[in-house]
Amino acid sequence: MIESKKKSYSVNVVVPVKVQIKHLPCRGQHVLENLRVRIGKFILKIEAMVDPDPVSPRSWSNICRMVCFHSKYILGDKHDFAKPNDFLDWLDANDSKYFLVKELYIYDHSGLAISTGPFSDPWDSGQVGWIYVDLREVCKELFGTFSEETFENNRAKIVEQAKKCIRGEVEEYDMYLQGEVYGYSIDCYKSTNGTRKRYEKGFDSCFGFYGRDYFRQELYSAVCYTIKQLLSCNEEDARRICDLIADESDYMRRPRVQNNVEEQQ
Repeated sequence: MIESKKKSYSVNVVVPVKVQIKHLPCRGQHVLENLRVRIGKFILKIEAMVDPDPVSPRSWSNICRMVCFHSKYILGDKHDFAKPNDFLDWLDANDSKYFLVKELYIYDHSGLAISTGPFSDPWDSGQVGWIYVDLREVCKELFGTFSEETFENNRAKIVEQAKKCIRGEVEEYDMYLQGEVYGYSIDCYKSTNGTRKRYEKGFDSCFGFYGRDYFRQELYSAVCYTIKQLLSCNEEDARRICDLIADESDYMRRPRVQNNVEEQQ
């Protein structure tokens, strides 16, 4: 059941405006939230959505490689290993000091999840493969080049960066598998003399945000920018209105305000 709530606020910006916020029914299987926000003579329609056609992070230019084996799903990166032992043999044939390898585990129950650690459910989970990174490539990214001297002198830093790369790529792929990829649509109408017309200046849409926290921050920024453009107001006034909307939304997050000590630093 969708809760419909409407709240009104009076906000003093460059020109005082009245703000009304209402939750509308979510039409379509991908729509998570549908807000109608009246700001003076403008009406914003803000939709938060699950990305209906997300791009797999494994199609990006990744530094890590995922080697997976599953009878039902095609997971990870393309590879030429026919079976797990083939990959292990390949790994043994190469100098292990140049590789950081982590096991990959899959959880398959009403959806998929992937991790470098085992899941607590032994019935619906198990090892599905490995993720590895060539430390020489990490060395090149950090220092612009690879040499044995650079590698040996900075090995700890290189390994730590490699761990971050593995952790980041697995987290992104897990979001993709779990359907945690989002997008938004912001449409604007201008009310004049009782008629409502679509206002192109206030239209915006973007998809491909991996993870709800990141998406909530980006949606806040997009709405704030739209308000600033429509009202020709400053950043502080736009944020005051955007904060009111964020209070009524499950998919917008206010940016954290630094204290004076943090600002001075």
